[in-house]
Amino acid sequence: ESDAMVDQLERAEVAEEKRSVFRALTRLRGAAITSFDGIARGQTGNIDEFARVNKWREAHPVKHLAQEESDVSKWAFPNADIQTKTKGHVSAP
Repeated sequence: ESDAMVDQLERAEVAEEKRSVFRALTRLRGAAITSFDGIARGQTGNIDEFARVNKWREAHPVKHLAQEESDVSKWAFPNADIQTKTKGHVSAP
């Protein structure tokens, strides 16, 4: 009977240790999640601030095809400037 009582006490101690470890890990997980959420909010704020300060479209203007094609001499005869400059010069053989 005393062995059964000792076994029962040991099982109760093990169960209590498991519960306390589970509670501690649950609190730790909650703290880790809270910390991660804080880091994520900070990073999101950094991204928002960067987007507010740096306007990508201003740094990289759109070149519309219609604007580039309006000057036919530029795209139809791209080497025209070179040919007109070298017409008066005789190149060496």
